[in-house]
Amino acid sequence: LAVAEVERLDTAYLAFNTTQPPFSDVRVRKALGMAIDRKAIVDAVYGTGAAVARGVLPSSMWSYDASLADPAVDVEGAKALLSEAGVSGLKMKLLATRSPRLYDPDPAKTADMIAKDLAKVGVEATVVTPATLGEYFRQSTAKDRDGAVVIGWTSDNGDPGDYLSLLLGCDAVGSSNRAQWCNASFDDLLKQARATPDSAERLRLYMQAQQIADDQAPLAVIVHTLVQVPMAKAFTGYHADPLGRHNFEGVDLLE
Repeated sequence: LAVAEVERLDTAYLAFNTTQPPFSDVRVRKALGMAIDRKAIVDAVYGTGAAVARGVLPSSMWSYDASLADPAVDVEGAKALLSEAGVSGLKMKLLATRSPRLYDPDPAKTADMIAKDLAKVGVEATVVTPATLGEYFRQSTAKDRDGAVVIGWTSDNGDPGDYLSLLLGCDAVGSSNRAQWCNASFDDLLKQARATPDSAERLRLYMQAQQIADDQAPLAVIVHTLVQVPMAKAFTGYHADPLGRHNFEGVDLLE
């Protein structure tokens, strides 16, 4: 068999409540992100079904910024940033669900692994798993939520403006923007992109927006899952679709 593969239009991530100290300090957010071993999470939770995320957008989405650095585990660097921010003995909650999601087959296990990683930099994280999925979603959207939430997002249309706005736009605070993060420069870039039909200009604006999100780290992005389609090697011209659809146009069968 051959396997056609592409990153699905989704992102699993850790969303800090950026309105609550110390998570309002970008140094703390970056430090916690540096502590997470994403490759270990992929291996333990997803197997071969996911790829470590560089940024909010998956590589299969138009305007994805390939210049973003691969996230690396840096325990000593994380400790140094926390110290610089004046944070020690931090205790926090990690909200997660036990219900499998398309972007994460075992969110509670992911949260447990993140908690163990955070312990290595001196942060005591307690995993909280509400009894129902509805209660988890209710708690995750609360503006006064403590700590961070292990969650994700799946696109149904492939538009980067829609994706970025729903995850990090000011209008989505208190709903799909679990980081409660509102950055005027980021929001203005998305509004400019929506207002122009020029594809090159939209690309430039979305790339700038991704750089701001990467620099300010309201989310610690974890993985993008993979669409994987096995087929006989005799088939040619088939490409996996990031939305999970099957398109047989141009597909042929070798004699």
